[in-house]
Amino acid sequence: MLNVAENQHQLATVIGHEIAHVTARHSAARVSTQLATQMGVSVLAQTTGMDPGLIGMGARACLPALILLSLATWRC
Repeated sequence: MLNVAENQHQLATVIGHEIAHVTARHSAARVSTQLATQMGVSVLAQTTGMDPGLIGMGARACLPALILLSLATWRC
């Protein structure tokens, strides 16, 4: 980045641009995780006859760990 920027204003622009990339990807990862969880809850509820609300509570309890795991394996 220092090779690209000639002054502090240009450096701030480059850093802001890169932060925007990271923010966008993290949001997409969260949405993907939530959609996968909802689909899994739906399939599990339909195949077992269990209450989707109870399955969803269990899924939400595990969701933070799944998000951390997905972020830990995410690459730029």
